[in-house]
Amino acid sequence: MKKTRKDNIITTLIENELKSNELKEKYLSLLISRIEENRKTMRRYSSLLILIMFSYYLIFSTTISEISIGPLKFKDNSIVILLLPSMFSFIYYRYIAVWIELADQKHVYSNTTSKLFNLDFNSLLNDRLRFNSLIETFIIQHLNEKSGFLSFIVNLLWVPIAYGLIISPFIFNIYSTVNIYRKFEMTTFFEWLLFLTPIVIGFFTLLVLIKTNRMDINRKKPA
Repeated sequence: MKKTRKDNIITTLIENELKSNELKEKYLSLLISRIEENRKTMRRYSSLLILIMFSYYLIFSTTISEISIGPLKFKDNSIVILLLPSMFSFIYYRYIAVWIELADQKHVYSNTTSKLFNLDFNSLLNDRLRFNSLIETFIIQHLNEKSGFLSFIVNLLWVPIAYGLIISPFIFNIYSTVNIYRKFEMTTFFEWLLFLTPIVIGFFTLLVLIKTNRMDINRKKPA
């Protein structure tokens, strides 16, 4: 993991605002708690997104007389078909927001441990302290291969999977809203509201991803 401009900014903030080791330790303890909370939140959101997708396909393709979602019971599956795309879009927006926050927290964590223990940012000891997800571990272990041929094969397999994971929520968003338009006559304010809500939320989610990507391109340039 190469040090970037973003890491230099974080290091400067740590030096200016966390001057003693005691402050660094307290901050690190709070940061670890926040990282763990966000990781749990992301797992919960992931489960909810998958549950909503499967529930939507099941409800839309079958005739069910009554649907229970926690304490709520619906006699008409049309209400659920209208609600699920908006729920999915909102949860995915929150998932992306937490994911961005978690990525920043991991950068701060690595820079703080580097300063606290007087380790080189890219050293093996500092690297082993990082919070790496399954995907990040895969990238470190396989996508950084020195062998040109092996790297090509791994990227050939990994890139479609990565892009598929990113765009699949948007595909579901489009699919579900199109189904709403086809199934309902769109004669009431409620129907129009639930038709437009996932479109608007999906649009803002896409804007957040584009903005974050642009910022990362600038920040991840070698320092």
